Amino acid sequence: MKIKIVLSVLLLLVFSLFVGNWIYGKILANRLDAYLQHSSNQVDVEYEKVQVNPLWSKVIFFNFSYIDPSSHLAIASEKLSVTMKYAEVLAISKSHKVDELTKLALDFESLTIREGDALILRSQDAQFDFKGDMSKDTFEKLGDKFPDDEQYVGVALRGVKFENATSKRARYTTMLAGLQYVETVSFELSFDPENRKINVESLKMETEKLKFAGKFELAYLGQGWNDFSASEIDVEYESKITDEMSWTSFDSMESFYLQSFNSELDAKLELTEDGGLVLESSEANLALTLKGMTLAYSDQRKKNIDMSLSMLGLKSEDLKVQSFSFYSSLNAGKWTIENTKLLLPMLQANLQADIQLDGNNLKNSNIEALKMRISHIDPKLNESIGNLAGNFGIKIPRDGDDIVLEVQGSIGKPRVKGIH
Repeated sequence: MKIKIVLSVLLLLVFSLFVGNWIYGKILANRLDAYLQHSSNQVDVEYEKVQVNPLWSKVIFFNFSYIDPSSHLAIASEKLSVTMKYAEVLAISKSHKVDELTKLALDFESLTIREGDALILRSQDAQFDFKGDMSKDTFEKLGDKFPDDEQYVGVALRGVKFENATSKRARYTTMLAGLQYVETVSFELSFDPENRKINVESLKMETEKLKFAGKFELAYLGQGWNDFSASEIDVEYESKITDEMSWTSFDSMESFYLQSFNSELDAKLELTEDGGLVLESSEANLALTLKGMTLAYSDQRKKNIDMSLSMLGLKSEDLKVQSFSFYSSLNAGKWTIENTKLLLPMLQANLQADIQLDGNNLKNSNIEALKMRISHIDPKLNESIGNLAGNFGIKIPRDGDDIVLEVQGSIGKPRVKGIH
């Protein structure tokens, strides 16, 4: 019997809580609507209706739109959920300034961004999340002093479509061919002032043809942006294209085609106060492979390139990269390149190297060993190389039909065995 009474009381309390939340929410929604309607002559915000949920500190706008008067950028959303402290909502609606902000979450459904009449971006949904303690005073002092409290920012978008907006932006979209529709993109950034670290905990993007995932941590020196400098960088990423891609250059003079691409980086770098690399305590591993990369040129540029290549008996079509692989590592100041291969229609090149880097002056870095072997050379190209070498009085080092270049010395003054 006592258990039934307790459950009945709990159910009554929960029911009262939700009813009270609904009633109080209606009152707050009316107040907020009155504030926004009163200030509509100063801020160009429109919406069909507004709801307030005090229990979850949430404000919901239906058919929301905002136009920035200076840039004419327009943001519209079928449903915008804003989660923040109600007192801060009222303070911002009154002053039109962010005097204090400790929590803010924005959840857009069917988001669009326009510049004038031109559509720039369309997204199925988008989320923005902030936790910390920011104010107008904090922003004004960032040059001299970072915030004392931890800060967190998270952004996530799904089903994003970039449009050819104005002619000014349209020329950049040609570089994003195959990337104009983004299935998901997200990042999470945290600021830890106690340990002096800025951490991009996660950065991800997935499109129809590209996948990217990475993270980034930066340790810093200084009290604010004016004396800011990075002391350590820890970065890791992996990217690859899952289908062939094509795009054009900014000036539309070249068209590119790429069949496949993969890249991975894992690096921990220590820096000096002036931005120099501390080689003794830095490590990095980079791997990159690609296949089927071709370039097509405009008529005039193709004519100029073919004219330059004609002395080698080549044409611009011969510059197709059938495959390229590059593997490199940095450890205790030694830069190692291995298993690096380039395959073109007229030749194959293999490179391996060990270079002891000089952090004070890279030109003085010592080339302990560097060997490039060029094989499977097209007969016409081989003949042209021999003729040019003869004209300049140079004997090309060879191993049978292969050209073998062995380099020593420094990066600033390399010596090729058999030529110097």
